[in-house]
Amino acid sequence: AYFGLADTANVEERTELLEQNLAMMDHDNGSELGINPDSSLTGKISPEDGHEYLEYPAQSGVWYIRQTSTSEWDKWD
Repeated sequence: AYFGLADTANVEERTELLEQNLAMMDHDNGSELGINPDSSLTGKISPEDGHEYLEYPAQSGVWYIRQTSTSEWDKWD
């Protein structure tokens, strides 16, 4: 084991982990970077509170709420 690296990931494992990480970032569509959906996208109006919500990307579980003052999407926590 050279400098204690006996149990480290080999090149193929590191490449696979990197590809998975990049795929997840692509799937999140930049949400990790603070990029919100384009304001031209249309969400659904909630009958309970009258606000417009958008799940983006679809089926991701990440929700945004439209700000009425700017018409921009903000991540909803």
